[in-house]
Amino acid sequence: MSGKVQRRYVRACFTRIDLAAVVGMVCLLGVVGSPLAARATLRTSSVSCVENLRRMTMAWSLYASDSNEKVANNFGLPETMATVSAKSYLNWNHNIVDWTSASANTNKALVMASKLFPYLENDTTVFKCPADTFPSAQQRSLGWSARVRSYSMNGFMGPYSANKADSTYQGQNSLYPNYRQFLVTSSIPRPQETMVFIDEHPDSINDG
Repeated sequence: MSGKVQRRYVRACFTRIDLAAVVGMVCLLGVVGSPLAARATLRTSSVSCVENLRRMTMAWSLYASDSNEKVANNFGLPETMATVSAKSYLNWNHNIVDWTSASANTNKALVMASKLFPYLENDTTVFKCPADTFPSAQQRSLGWSARVRSYSMNGFMGPYSANKADSTYQGQNSLYPNYRQFLVTSSIPRPQETMVFIDEHPDSINDG
């Protein structure tokens, strides 16, 4: 074919080696990217948890301001159950949280009955840390993905009972008599250094 240029067309396609290389690269990116994505999600949850704690503390402070400096009640388990049974809802919280199938674990109506709820823009999600996604096996079998509360209040804040004969009304902690129980905000010596709420494990969350 003298005087003419013969053009050869090569058909572009993947070989098995090329395909294996692409799959390998995708898998590598997945291995590298997954921990980064997980850390980013955890970081976002942590920020949300801290923000919830800030909002809870602000609500607690606003409640006290509207109550002549008296801090919200911090009832023990029997007293909490009693105020729920009487439907008087006198406590900062009415959800007793545990690993069982008790309805209080998911009952948002009890969250809404909290003395702090109106100061939280009526937002039930503030009581729960987004990172708290660890229901028990029994709870998972019921289709539960989480409980409604992740925070507990400092056990040295507020009266433990509606009964004025309780020692906490004398400014004395029931379990540790040598320690003070704070009933009004003005009695807290260093409020800027004092914790009110904490994100707590369900094993001990009902015992602040």
